[in-house]
Amino acid sequence: MNVSPQELLHPGHPGLVARVLEITETALIPDERGRDATLTVRTLRELGVRVFLDDFGSGYSSPERLAALPVDGLKLGQAFTQALGNPPDPKSPAARLVAAVLALAQALGLAAVAEGIEGKAALAYLRRLGFALGQGFLFGRPAPLGV
Repeated sequence: MNVSPQELLHPGHPGLVARVLEITETALIPDERGRDATLTVRTLRELGVRVFLDDFGSGYSSPERLAALPVDGLKLGQAFTQALGNPPDPKSPAARLVAAVLALAQALGLAAVAEGIEGKAALAYLRRLGFALGQGFLFGRPAPLGV
């Protein structure tokens, strides 16, 4: 579930969320009127919602900011996963960056999800690195919820 900054600022939003929430870093930056969604995200976590930072590394990411965010994990943007190559080259700059992001998440006690996994070679490489969670077309294409 992706959530806009406006939804996070709505006081009733925590009651609408069922289980897992993915947000971008920009959703946690105070808006032009100084409103901050961090309190809502903390409330959601207190309700048992696991919060993941979506597309980590593609926006305003900084280790200092990440350490202060009320999140349970981060999702490595698919651009990083796809830059690994096929087969992945462990010595490439992309591979070193992916390993560093995983190490950063682990050092901060955060779960790490690799997005954009499309091939078995990438999956095997990411598993060897230590990623326990992943998503991408290899596992299944997005589908209607059937609601």
